[in-house]
Amino acid sequence: AGGKAKLIVKDSVVLDGTINPDFSDVESDQPQFTVNQRYSVYFPELRPFFLENANYFSTPIVLVYTRNIVHPEYGIRLTGKIGATNLGFFAIDDRAPGETYTAGDPRYKQRAKYLVGRISEDLGKNSSVGLIYTDREFGGGWNRIGGLDFTAYLSKSWTAIGQVVETSTMSPNNPGTPQSYAAGPGGYFEFQRTGHSFTLDSVNKDYSTGFRSQVGFIPTTNLYSDQTHATYLWYPKK
Repeated sequence: AGGKAKLIVKDSVVLDGTINPDFSDVESDQPQFTVNQRYSVYFPELRPFFLENANYFSTPIVLVYTRNIVHPEYGIRLTGKIGATNLGFFAIDDRAPGETYTAGDPRYKQRAKYLVGRISEDLGKNSSVGLIYTDREFGGGWNRIGGLDFTAYLSKSWTAIGQVVETSTMSPNNPGTPQSYAAGPGGYFEFQRTGHSFTLDSVNKDYSTGFRSQVGFIPTTNLYSDQTHATYLWYPKK
């Protein structure tokens, strides 16, 4: 047995709750090659509880990838907009990590706990600034991330997008093995120009060696990359 509930407060804030959600009627994933892949394969979210109002948790760096939550029993989500302020929060458990251990292991049947909070403020036309915090706890270990992001509508043609985050990760408490700790920053900056003749998109990513995200989707770390694509079109009279 399971169930779900929804409460709408003043037509602006929505509170959702679920207990033992049933995802058996969700459509199948589109086929992808998953064999001999260097990095994890991205599968889009299809489950209704996670799809609804997912935009409230969207940031330039994909710090919230709900496919990491496999087998939840209960969850709660709060989303909405008050004036120019956008709010997003959810807390949920996951039985899947503890099901991978055998009886006798202290992590057997333990649950991972996820907590995500997001707030952003609209600043004029198409501009905003926001904060995000994600936390995953399991087996005495954790992965915590906090960061700041922005979207700046500089002119009719130019837009700047950016995000800086800091991560803190403690490995689970494995019997007979000391816990390890890792921490490090991550950054994303993008400049876009759209126009009749000249378009440009420049993306800079910088993930340090200690950067970890167990809630999001970051294919690899210890990475610095810059990709720029520019196009100019001429329109002759004939």
